[in-house]
Amino acid sequence: MVNAKDIVNEFKKDLLSRTGKQTSTLYLSQIIALFLSVFTGIINTRVLGPEGYGILAFFLAITSFTVLFFRFGFFSASGLLIAQAKESKVLR
Repeated sequence: MVNAKDIVNEFKKDLLSRTGKQTSTLYLSQIIALFLSVFTGIINTRVLGPEGYGILAFFLAITSFTVLFFRFGFFSASGLLIAQAKESKVLR
């Protein structure tokens, strides 16, 4: 039978490992970025006003769509091509 104390000790060990620290740092940075984006949005809406914020939102939407369009499949396909090129050089 698994003891609750053993589970807590195992969790602490996993959390203090290198992977645990890296994971915690990643999640913490994502949470901080989320809060900063909310505060930035609040400041933008108050400073720019409705018309200025509408223009900003339009350009952000265009930029997001462009990034999504060009990233779709490009990096996975190029990574596959690079891996195949390296593999063919190794096999020769």
